Amino acid sequence: MRRRRADGANESLDLLLDAVSNTFGGILFLAVLIAILLRFSGDPTTASTTGEHEASDASPTARDIEAARRAVEELQIANAQARDAAAAMGAVETNIGYERYVALQVKSSGLQAELAARNRDLSELSVAVTKLEAELDSSTREKQSLELEIAAVHMKIRQETKTSTRTAQLPSLRATDKQEFPVIVRYGRVYLPYSAKSYGVNRVRTLDSFVVLANEADMIRITPKPYAGIRVAQEGSFTAKLRTRLAGLDEERFYIALAVWDDSFGEFGVLRSDLVSMGFEYRTLPIPAGGAIIEGGSGDPFVQ
Repeated sequence: MRRRRADGANESLDLLLDAVSNTFGGILFLAVLIAILLRFSGDPTTASTTGEHEASDASPTARDIEAARRAVEELQIANAQARDAAAAMGAVETNIGYERYVALQVKSSGLQAELAARNRDLSELSVAVTKLEAELDSSTREKQSLELEIAAVHMKIRQETKTSTRTAQLPSLRATDKQEFPVIVRYGRVYLPYSAKSYGVNRVRTLDSFVVLANEADMIRITPKPYAGIRVAQEGSFTAKLRTRLAGLDEERFYIALAVWDDSFGEFGVLRSDLVSMGFEYRTLPIPAGGAIIEGGSGDPFVQ
């Protein structure tokens, strides 16, 4: 396209030069023609002169030729000046066109650079969008995985709650003036720290199922052995062993004080049923993990 525009400018200059040359050539031709006509046209008052005088006037003199030659030279000079002026005008127009061309080239370069920058920005934005979409997909998958894990935990909690929850209808509490006989329920086993025989007359400790932690003058600290005691089970053998250990304890004078640790709440129901079938009343003392009990009677006990 640049070559085509340059050829168009040269063509316009040539047309201008041709027009100026033709104009001045026509003027020169007319001037010469007028000079010749004026030279050869005579005054009407001289028509009666002699033939020799007419012959001499019909031929151009040296002065006329010189005048015609000077007129031609002046016209040639004017034509050359016109050509120079036209060339100068064409050069100016060419310079203006070139300057415009350069300005357009600079502007085009700037626009191309801006377009390249915009393309780079667009490419960076595309990469960022792709990265964000990947992060979104990863977050969505992670969210779905967490939701599945939460649902599984909830299901497990419901199952654990269903298997570990015990529903029981407890008898009404009532006051009693009976004495208490302590029984410890821990590790799913029953421990008797005292012998039931002649308990109201002579209190005899049975510590073969316990570990003595401290033995002071006024207090003894013990803890049951996990492998000792009577294992609680829904079997006739457990009931028989319990009856044997409680033989000699008068249910009319004593009630059973059950200290039940949190790891044996499930076995408590079996033990309670057997005690009730033996005619004993009982009082329950729930003990949390890490808890302890101190031996001593209750001022106003309530039993079941």
